[in-house]
Amino acid sequence: MNRLINRTYIILCQIRNWIGTSLLYIFSDTAAEAQSLIAGIPSADVARRGHVEYTHESQWASEAGKLKWNSFNFLTYGIAKRTELAVSVVNVGSPGTENVAVGIGYKTIIPLQQGEDAGMFRERKLSIGQMAYVAVGPERNIVRDRVGGWLYSHVSTRLSPTRTRLTAGMSYGSSHVFGFRRARMQGVGGLPETSPQRIPLTPLSFIGGIEQPITRHVGLLADWISGRHDIAALITGVQLNIGHQVLILAYKRANDQVSDTNALVTEVMIHF
Repeated sequence: MNRLINRTYIILCQIRNWIGTSLLYIFSDTAAEAQSLIAGIPSADVARRGHVEYTHESQWASEAGKLKWNSFNFLTYGIAKRTELAVSVVNVGSPGTENVAVGIGYKTIIPLQQGEDAGMFRERKLSIGQMAYVAVGPERNIVRDRVGGWLYSHVSTRLSPTRTRLTAGMSYGSSHVFGFRRARMQGVGGLPETSPQRIPLTPLSFIGGIEQPITRHVGLLADWISGRHDIAALITGVQLNIGHQVLILAYKRANDQVSDTNALVTEVMIHF
């Protein structure tokens, strides 16, 4: 019996030490924060030269009493100090979205500050990115374009001394990213009819975000995309940086509550 008690005590002490070490690691603030990552909009950084980053985002929602899942996947490779190449697979979900697409593109960063990076507004930069997409999913939607794309650009800065990152810009995309919709119109006899739409209802959108580091490993974030399409929403959440991994847990509130649904968002980025 004494041996069992001693063994249990040792296990409990090990668990306590593990929890204490984990909390100390998470809430320590002795170093700079990890690379920027925002849930709904492109980040203000690129993969380091010669390094690979993989990002997976899942959105979980309830629609008509059934679970709906959609996902976005990005694989990036840093080809230069401020430029990365990207391969993407978007709109893989259950039930099927009929909008699965594969894309390839790039993102580049242009520094806006000159000389020493000092003052209240630091790390000022301009980001420019472009993706070309090809539809690969079921083509039951016969009016859907086979080829599309996504073009975006934003400026960002980090405020001193709070280290708050602010991002703002514009985005233009096809249904391969923004979603394919059928607009409801009044038909014969006043009955509603659906009209196929080849492009999103608002393909040109404002994009903005804010990131607030709390410690080296914990931060808060919020981003917003204007318009009426699948990714037009306000997303707020928490970001955890653990080693070479970044985890985001967030909530998506859709702009258009009629044609879109709110969702829980989980995002994982792994640095290689």
